[in-house]
Amino acid sequence: MAQAIGALNPNAVSAPSGDAWWGGFVDKAGDLFSSAAGAYLEYERIQAGQDATGASQQPVASQPEHSSQINPQPMRGSLVPGVSNQMLMIGALGVCAVVLLLKK
Repeated sequence: MAQAIGALNPNAVSAPSGDAWWGGFVDKAGDLFSSAAGAYLEYERIQAGQDATGASQQPVASQPEHSSQINPQPMRGSLVPGVSNQMLMIGALGVCAVVLLLKK
């Protein structure tokens, strides 16, 4: 289209297209990705050096061992004071049954 305008009027200036803006955006996004990937690779290079020398293991080796196992405490009492959990379950099942019967 720009050639057709130029052929009619040699002094005409074509308007910038959206592709020029989009191409610039993609280039900047590519540069951002490249710098982020470069920073990540530099971090990994440093980590690999520390792993090779054993420097990354010093904090782990100097801490005393302790059990990290979590023992769940059994639930004591009921969810609603004064009502047993068994009665709550029976009531919940009864409500579900009523809803299903009314839905039919």
